[in-house]
Amino acid sequence: MPFVGRFYRSANNPASLPLVVDGGVRLELPLIEEFDSIYHWDRPKIAQIRPAYTVALLCCPETKRESFVKVPIQRWGDSYFGRSRELLIEDVGDTFQVNSLFQRRHMISIAAERRISLGIGDIIVRTHAFTDSIKFQGIFSTAAGQAANYNAVIEARILQVGQKFGYDYSMEDLSPRHGFQIIFSRGAVAGKPGDSLLAELLPLDLNNLIVHGVDSPVDHPELNNPPNESEIDGYGLKWWPVGQGLDSMPTHSHVMKTPLDIWNLDTEPFPPISVRMEIMLFDEDESFVDVLDLVIRPKKGSDDQSRRLCTFGY
Repeated sequence: MPFVGRFYRSANNPASLPLVVDGGVRLELPLIEEFDSIYHWDRPKIAQIRPAYTVALLCCPETKRESFVKVPIQRWGDSYFGRSRELLIEDVGDTFQVNSLFQRRHMISIAAERRISLGIGDIIVRTHAFTDSIKFQGIFSTAAGQAANYNAVIEARILQVGQKFGYDYSMEDLSPRHGFQIIFSRGAVAGKPGDSLLAELLPLDLNNLIVHGVDSPVDHPELNNPPNESEIDGYGLKWWPVGQGLDSMPTHSHVMKTPLDIWNLDTEPFPPISVRMEIMLFDEDESFVDVLDLVIRPKKGSDDQSRRLCTFGY
């Protein structure tokens, strides 16, 4: 492969050399593609959508010098990826832009998966899908400590009565400032079969948006201006600044019945929203988790496209 040396020995910002860390390897590689993948849980026996990528290994078969090897990888933790058994060969011709590989470099830790230990009342986010006009802003929790992780598992067992977690979205088809939260909470102490989750929808004013306690600028300069209530009024709704409406009366709510329930909400100005929650056993002691499917669909007559994504991306 004629350009491997340039990748690691370039005088202008060379790639870092690989390091062995925690039983895996940490290395800088070109990230080629992002796609949806299927992750299989042993218990409960479900298939979950997770983000996956292909990375270039910058090596090639002896008989195909003008090529490089690609490997699919799938996220399994806060900062780790696991590789699949497949090796893919990417042919490159004389017109291939080598610099495009250098510009896609990411530091990646690859190691054999260490399975997460589920707790009673945890929530596995099996599917998280939204349309192109909806921008996912992040996940939040009012509980102390980590309430979510990159396995798309919500550690809901740590939630006490009154504590909440949920998802923030913006609706850029209306304006950069219009958004909404989908909020979940338990009405009783988690850990007993039959405990129900309360699902709520709250309109958001995304001015000066803050996610996870860190300023997260949206690519619109008007969001840096002081709030102007007259600009966000509309549809007869109160649009709450992020973090200020969690204790208010939600615009819409639904108690998810056990063991299986679906809440379909289709009301302006929000897109159609479907929440599906199912209790599933994950061990012989009849311990249970909730399996969540959260789908935000295109409005009727819209050219918008639905796309499947895991809650947490790269």
